[in-house]
Amino acid sequence: PTIFPSSEDFASGMVLPAGSNIVLAMHYPHGSYGEYDQTKVNFYFYPEPIGTEFREILAGPFLQNWDFELPPFEYTSLEASYPDVPFNLSVLSAFPHMHLLGESIKTYAVTPEEDTVKFVNIPEWDFDWQDFYWFKYMQHMPSESDLHAEAVYDNTPGNPHNPNDPPIEVGPGL
Repeated sequence: PTIFPSSEDFASGMVLPAGSNIVLAMHYPHGSYGEYDQTKVNFYFYPEPIGTEFREILAGPFLQNWDFELPPFEYTSLEASYPDVPFNLSVLSAFPHMHLLGESIKTYAVTPEEDTVKFVNIPEWDFDWQDFYWFKYMQHMPSESDLHAEAVYDNTPGNPHNPNDPPIEVGPGL
């Protein structure tokens, strides 16, 4: 479950405006058709009004690249960035997302002072590891920091997870 940090003098969560739609994108493994889904969603609400100790959580795909093609029989490197973030951030987690052709992925930030803050580095991607990686301590990113992601895809016959035999050109999509 996703549980946001809180204490007696600190509260955090996502703001859910009235009339919002909540959409779940479910990923089911091959061979699970017809199985019973036991997904449950619970929402917990803070009492109104929320005090000044509340920190809003933003969750979304801040680093993404939907403009690519993975040629067959090749390794392909991809990058994504979010330059000059216009506000201070406290980063709680990273959620690297790749599928069966993923080889490696890393995400990091570079502060205006040129310090590099590493978020996640997975040199040997495993689809079953796809999850949130929560930091022990929030990572502070000052305004104007740059966020980066670097990934490598393996669209070769040597990739035992490649669902295509022989490999075919693959583009982005769900």
